[in-house]
Order: sequence, then structure tokens, then C-alpha cells
Amino acid sequence: MAFGSKPRAPKLQIQVEFDHAGRTYRVELPGTEYKDAEPHPLNVSEFYSGVWKLNDLTSGAVIYGNLSNFGPIRLVTQQIQ
Repeated sequence: MAFGSKPRAPKLQIQVEFDHAGRTYRVELPGTEYKDAEPHPLNVSEFYSGVWKLNDLTSGAVIYGNLSNFGPIRLVTQQIQ
């Protein structure tokens, strides 16, 4: 960090885990930067034909992920850096 610069706002990293063809994958979701440092509870549900809807219960943001060929998604981490 350069001298005199302001610290960056915390970033909430949200990862999901899913299985496909006998392997487990972890994916960090986009759109998860918040100006506060509080964890954001998420509701993860299948929206339509394999498109997953992740609803941030704090901010109201909705993230969609097209993982149509993959198995059930599990929320792994909500980690602040």
C-alpha cells in the first residue's frame, strides 16, 4: 500500500461448490463486493432449468449462474478480506 493511501473497502468473497462428472468444483461468484464488512446471508436456489439464483438477503442483490450441466450447489464460504 502506498504511503498516505486509504485502505480498500472490504471484499466479501462468496464461493460455491458443485459436483460434476465425479469431480468437485469451487467457483468464486462475481458481483460480491460490498462497502460494509458484515457477512451477507445468501439464499441459494435453483431458478429455472439449472440456472441458479443466489439472493443476497442483506442487500437484495440477485446473482444468476448458468450451471445447467452441474449437480447441486453448496455455499462454501463467505469470507472477508
